[in-house]
Amino acid sequence: NAYENENTTHFYEYELYYFLQYLNEIRVSDVEELTSATVLDYIKYVKQSRQRAALCGLRRYFKYLDRDDLYTAIQGIHAYRHKRIIPTLTDDEQVSIKETMNSHTVSYRDTAIVLLGLTTGIRACDLINLKLSDIDWINETISFKQSKTGNTVCIPLITAVGNAIANYLTKERPKADNNFLFVRELAPFDRLADHASCYAIVERVFKRSGIDKADRIFGMHMLRHNAASTMVKNEVPIATI
Repeated sequence: NAYENENTTHFYEYELYYFLQYLNEIRVSDVEELTSATVLDYIKYVKQSRQRAALCGLRRYFKYLDRDDLYTAIQGIHAYRHKRIIPTLTDDEQVSIKETMNSHTVSYRDTAIVLLGLTTGIRACDLINLKLSDIDWINETISFKQSKTGNTVCIPLITAVGNAIANYLTKERPKADNNFLFVRELAPFDRLADHASCYAIVERVFKRSGIDKADRIFGMHMLRHNAASTMVKNEVPIATI
């Protein structure tokens, strides 16, 4: 599939280049000659810090080649994780956040954004691109095309999120000359600029809620991990998550 996100496209291009360069070094000129042994030797050849990325790129490439034999050969390999697992919110912290949002000490916009992150795990790049037309109030869903994967997703518009968005649209959103759901609070009322805008919003809500950052990562990425962890606790199937 073609990706709209340039960083994702570059990632797969880079991993394929790295693999093809290796094949050239060992004098394998035809991908039809590829064997499971060759692929496993490549994984051993790659630096440990890059093995996770290499495996991700190879899985996509072997799917494209329709080489199920090679895909299966690496399917069960789990490379060492160098990045630490992102911490999630405690139950008490989630209660504090909800109390802060219910007390209206933060804006309706910020409340809607944090609720969306907590309940759906939406990426920052997708949130800032949400359109008013992406919300189906009749069928209670939000549909959008993911920037990173290019896939279209349809998620339920739960009552709490729907009410938060409705409050923002009717009581606070300025008359912006665009179709973006969330816009800047000050003129010009353009869409939110980037990930940094979302990070600042989440950090502001967390600070009002008395949540200590410590050495944790804040922002939409943390909310995304937290949403997934919450679904795991609620025994939602991994495939659905």
